[in-house]
Amino acid sequence: GGWSRMTRRNLCYVLIVCTILLSSTSGTLASEITDEQCKQGFSKYAMERISSIRESIFQMPFIRELIDGNLSKEKFRFYIIQDSLYLKQYSKVLAMLAAKAPKPSITQTMALASNSAVSVEGSLHDSFLQALNVTDEILRGTEQSRTSSGYTDFLMATVASQPYEVAFAAVIPCYTIYHEVGNYIQDLSRKNSADLEKNPFKDWIKTYGGEEFDIATKKAVAIVDELARNASGRIRKEMLDAFMKAARFEWMFWDSAYHLEKWPIDILQL
Repeated sequence: GGWSRMTRRNLCYVLIVCTILLSSTSGTLASEITDEQCKQGFSKYAMERISSIRESIFQMPFIRELIDGNLSKEKFRFYIIQDSLYLKQYSKVLAMLAAKAPKPSITQTMALASNSAVSVEGSLHDSFLQALNVTDEILRGTEQSRTSSGYTDFLMATVASQPYEVAFAAVIPCYTIYHEVGNYIQDLSRKNSADLEKNPFKDWIKTYGGEEFDIATKKAVAIVDELARNASGRIRKEMLDAFMKAARFEWMFWDSAYHLEKWPIDILQL
C-alpha cells in the first residue's frame, strides 16, 4: 500500500545517502595531523603536503605561457569560460559555508567571499569574456568541462554531506594556490625585469597577486586553521584528505584548459 511504498522510498533514500557518505570518505589520501602541526597552522602543513602539486603547477605549459604572455587566445578563452562556469558553482558552495557556519564572524566572512566570487572575480571574467567575444548566449550554451564539473560536484557533495571543517578545507586550495600562482608570476616578472604591463593577461595576474585577494586568502586560511585546532584527529585527517583532493583538481583544471578538454559525448549536440 501507500505506507509500504513510502517505506521503500525512505529506505532507498537512506541507502543513497549512505553510499554518498561512504564513497566520499573512502580512498583516504591523508595521514594523521598532530596537535603540534596544527599549532603551526593546518593550511601551512597542508600546503607542504602538496608541495609536489604546487611545483608541478608552476611548470605547467598553461602557466609558463601565461607568464610569457604567449598563451594562445583559444586556450585562454576556454579557461575563462570554464572558470566563469566554475565560479558560479563555487560561490554557491561559499554561500552554503556561510549558512552553516558555527560562528557569526565566519558567516560574515564567507558571505562576503561568496559575493566577491560573483562580483569582483566575475567582473574580471566579464572583461575578458567581452574582449574574447564571448556573449551571454555562448556562455549559457557551454557545458562545464569534465574537470570543472567534477571539481564543483566534489565541493557540493562535500559541503552537503561532510562535517563543516572538512567542507571548509575543501575550498581552501582555490584560495591558496591561486594566491601563490599570482604572487609567483609577479615576483618572477620583477626578477626578470619583465614589463608586466605588456602582458596581455596582466589583469588576471594582478587580481590573484593583488592585495584584495591576499586579504581574502588570509581570512579563509585563519578560519580553517582555527577549525583544525579545535577538531578531532579523525576530522583533521578528513580535512587534509579533502584539501589534497581539491588541490589535485586545481592542477587538473589548468591542464584541461591547455588541452581544450572535451566530453566523449556532447549532450548539447544530441
